[in-house]
Amino acid sequence: MFIVIDVISFALPVMFSIIFLILQQQVRIYALQDIKRQGDSALSNMKSTILQYGSRIVDSGTTDDKCSTIINSPSIYLLDKHDVRFNYYLTGDSRIASAGANFLTPLPLTTTKVTVSNLLFSCTQSNTFSPPVVSISFTVAMPALGTSMNYSTKVKLRTY
Repeated sequence: MFIVIDVISFALPVMFSIIFLILQQQVRIYALQDIKRQGDSALSNMKSTILQYGSRIVDSGTTDDKCSTIINSPSIYLLDKHDVRFNYYLTGDSRIASAGANFLTPLPLTTTKVTVSNLLFSCTQSNTFSPPVVSISFTVAMPALGTSMNYSTKVKLRTY
């Protein structure tokens, strides 16, 4: 009887530590899946909207072309072919949001489960007759677990 109790007393803590490690890995995998899902969704939304509707990059208060002045900016303002303004920016609670003339309130592209940092937009144009190319980059993280992913892409605007 004592031998069985001794074996169980040694085996039980080992089994619990293995189970605990497996649970920790599952939480980390879930966090990475959530970070990837939200980052992919935000990047896809920005890329497809800019590609489909964006025609010019402008300043926040004017309709003058400002591609040459957008270098590592935390927000960007664009016009579509009907001169309707829309923009992307980082909110105070570290989420990516989109605002425009067609919606009453800003539309968040990420949730509060993750934090977004280093949201940067750049614009380049090889000459005045070529369409601008918008570079987008940002980092999505879950600070409580110490996991993060970097995202970046380039989008060529349409010319109308």
